[in-house]
Amino acid sequence: MNFNFQIDIEGIVAAAVAPERIQPLLDGAITKALKDSLEEATGYRSEFRKLLTQQLSEALPHGLRVHDVAKFQHMLNIAVSNAVDGANAAALKTALERVAQSVMPEVPARIKLSELLEQARGGLHKDDHERFYARFEPSQYSSGGGHLYLDSDPNTRDTYHADIRLAFTGDGAIYALKLSGHDITPKSTPAVVGDFDGLLLAMYCGRTTLDVDMDEDEVESACEAKED
Repeated sequence: MNFNFQIDIEGIVAAAVAPERIQPLLDGAITKALKDSLEEATGYRSEFRKLLTQQLSEALPHGLRVHDVAKFQHMLNIAVSNAVDGANAAALKTALERVAQSVMPEVPARIKLSELLEQARGGLHKDDHERFYARFEPSQYSSGGGHLYLDSDPNTRDTYHADIRLAFTGDGAIYALKLSGHDITPKSTPAVVGDFDGLLLAMYCGRTTLDVDMDEDEVESACEAKED
C-alpha cells in the first residue's frame, strides 16, 4: 500500500512567521536580553559595581552612622532617578537601586511605633522625667496607616505646628515627612542631625517601614514623663 503526503512547507513557514505570532516572541526575547544585559552590567562582579563601591567608600566618612547613611541614600535616590529617563527607565532604575542597596550599610528594615517613640525621647533631647509632644492620628481610609506628629515642646499648640510629621500607609511605608519644620521632597537636601533624624529619613527613603503597635492613647502616654 502506498501513501502519498503533500506538505505545504511554504504555507507552514508563512503561518509561523506571521507578525501576530512573531511579535510576542520578539518582545519576550528583547525583554530577556535587556534584563540579562542589565544583570551582567551591574552584577556582583561587574566593573560598575566595583567602581560604585570604590566611589562610595571614598565619599562616605569613616564610622558611618545611621543619619549619614540615610542622607546619602536620599541623595543617591535623586541621582539614580535623574540618571534614567526614557525607554526602559524603570528596568534600569530597579537594577541601579538594587546595586546601591547592596553596597550601602544596613539600617533597620522595620521598626515598631513603640520603639520609634523610645528613640524619639532621646532624639528630641528629653530625659525620662521630661515630657514631649506626640500625637497619632489613624487613617480613616487604610488600616494601620495614619500620621504621627512629634515635637520637643510638650506645649505645642496643635499637629500643624509640630516639628516632625510622618505620613504612612497601612503597610508602614512612609510617603511624606516633615523634618525640623520643613517638608522633605525628592529634590531637597535635608539637614540631618543625629541618628533619630537619620532614622526618620531612612524611613522616608523606603529603607525602614513602621509597624503600628499602639493606639492614640498609648502614644500620648508614651510622651509623658516617666515615673521613677
